[in-house]
Amino acid sequence: MKNNMEKSFNDSKKRTYVQVGENIEYHFEKVTKSNLQDILNLHLPEEQKHFIETPLECLKEAEELNDWQPRGIYYRDQLIGFTMYGEILSEKRVWMDRLLIDHKFQGQGHGKKALSSLIAYLFRKYSCSEIYLSLYPDNQRAFTLYENLGFMLNGELDTKGEQIMVLEKRTWLYNLENENRHYL
Repeated sequence: MKNNMEKSFNDSKKRTYVQVGENIEYHFEKVTKSNLQDILNLHLPEEQKHFIETPLECLKEAEELNDWQPRGIYYRDQLIGFTMYGEILSEKRVWMDRLLIDHKFQGQGHGKKALSSLIAYLFRKYSCSEIYLSLYPDNQRAFTLYENLGFMLNGELDTKGEQIMVLEKRTWLYNLENENRHYL
């Protein structure tokens, strides 16, 4: 069986993907006039809404601060979610600040696969050794997802009282290597 972590393909928009460590079915697109309304229409289940800002609130924050890169999360050509990431130079940290998978696409494995692809992309884009994120202590579903991908609590809290987690690149690479052994 071929290792599906290293493939090349063209999608319907004739974009070519050659990615190692990223699931090639997931990609991240800038928020533009053509996808803005679809991104604003992304929704979470009611019980998750207090864990993350709406896409509109995120876009306003990105506009004000300029540190954040808001992106639509696409599975093949279908918008399934939203993310926002960036490098805070004053902290010398790369943050995966927001991750939202629309309620219609939850429970199908998209969160883990999209996040895995995003992590690989961020390590490559920023040439960093760590990625940070924060979450509310009672967001157990997200905590489990992040922990399963190698993130660990670092004992810090952000300005909103959220717990900070960090993923070291060496941990990510080790987990990636072990995860893919069954393809060899």
